[in-house]
Amino acid sequence: MSATRDRTDAVRGRASYLCWHVEPDQLRHRWQHGSVTAVATTRDDGAGGLHLTAVGDPDDVALVLHRVDAEIGPPAGLSVERGSAAAVPEHWATGEWASWEAHACSSAPPVHAAVEVVDLPFPEWTARIEAFQACESPDSFARPADGGRWVGVLADRASAEAPTLLAAGSWSPGPQGSTHLGGIATARRHRGRGLARAVVEHLTRVGLAAGAPVVTLDVFSANDAALSVYQRAGYRLEVQFVSTLIVC
Repeated sequence: MSATRDRTDAVRGRASYLCWHVEPDQLRHRWQHGSVTAVATTRDDGAGGLHLTAVGDPDDVALVLHRVDAEIGPPAGLSVERGSAAAVPEHWATGEWASWEAHACSSAPPVHAAVEVVDLPFPEWTARIEAFQACESPDSFARPADGGRWVGVLADRASAEAPTLLAAGSWSPGPQGSTHLGGIATARRHRGRGLARAVVEHLTRVGLAAGAPVVTLDVFSANDAALSVYQRAGYRLEVQFVSTLIVC
């Protein structure tokens, strides 16, 4: 791939991320300089403060972050593209960095009839999904209490009064009419059977059929198994991030 195409794909991915991931009612500040767009939004975790997301080339990121520092001071949280962590002002005391990626899909994947994916209605399934996520995907930010529509793959669905949950995931509305997936998880002893892929593809079809122009998801960069699932389901990389809390 040529350097020109690499840069074009990077610019396209950055614009796509900001369009489909930034909630307008959470946006508090916006900065633009050169290749960089930075936005300060209210945090989803209820901890207060602002989270700053900056996408663009590292040299431009450094200039924007110093402008942010002069205008509003250090944010409570920070996400920058991988390779831009060194651009953070020295007096911003950062915590541990987490590496993750934003992916998107705009084409409905085909149906694989071998795996049946069903709705998990609330409130009947709320406690069981919570327990499943806590056990099988403790690092996931998606939980039934946050809302969304949950689906799963069940064992012995026809005969058991309380069928076993083998895999689960959710979708929820995102900015600009998009759909965002979360909580994709498979029970450990049932991994490698294509259950997570079936859940992802089902949720993607549902989101696109509901009118979403794109379906998005986030994944930790070290999760090779999940990255493989999403790639085979038709997801493309938008942006690679590192994120941290600012502790001062």
